Amino acid sequence: MGIKQIQILTDPLREHSNLVNKLSNLYLCLISHYRDPLSYHRESWMMEKDEKLQTVPVLHMQGNALVRQKQFREAASKYKEAVLLLKTVQSREMPGDVDYINLGRMIVPLELNYCQCMLELEEYYEVIEHTTELLEKHKDCVKGYYKRAKAHAAVWNEKEARRDFSTVAQLDISLAALVRRELKELSERRCEVSVFMFVFSHHLVFSAFLRRLPVTKPAGRFRRFRLSQQIYCAGFEFHFC
Repeated sequence: MGIKQIQILTDPLREHSNLVNKLSNLYLCLISHYRDPLSYHRESWMMEKDEKLQTVPVLHMQGNALVRQKQFREAASKYKEAVLLLKTVQSREMPGDVDYINLGRMIVPLELNYCQCMLELEEYYEVIEHTTELLEKHKDCVKGYYKRAKAHAAVWNEKEARRDFSTVAQLDISLAALVRRELKELSERRCEVSVFMFVFSHHLVFSAFLRRLPVTKPAGRFRRFRLSQQIYCAGFEFHFC
């Protein structure tokens, strides 16, 4: 048998072997990318309505698991994705219908969880924005007012924080003790800031004044030091009368 005839016979075998290798590689690739149902991800635009609704509790569970691991940014991403899925479904319903209202109620706990993650991440203005939008539609959402109050307090919006804390106490009387503690803490923080600003502003005045005193002799240096002590103490006595 000639060389050409042998080559003709072996080429199909080589092609078959290459095909088997490609299929094996494809199989390994699929296995390596396999995920369990809890980690399954699919683009929302590819989902039908029922699939979106089934995906929401999965994302909710994933978010809760990430919160327990203190991975707040990743958890927030899961909650936000679930909210977007629900809002997409809700946008196709007639406002005021039962399905529309029920979908809105499903959004509330996910939004609150997202806001709690943002509080943990100190993204306070993000919390204020989302809770304000939520409270426009759900005016009796106690947790929404509470989280917004915490965010306002963190960025020194004292008036807004006190208003929201008061609303929390009005909507749920059982939280009155918690609100009192929050308001007490807010007042204590305001006092700390007031003291700091008082000392800082007076320090600038004292420094400018003391620089004008003579310091050429040791007695002059000592007199300036004693005078600074007296002025500093007098300032504190005035502030804490």
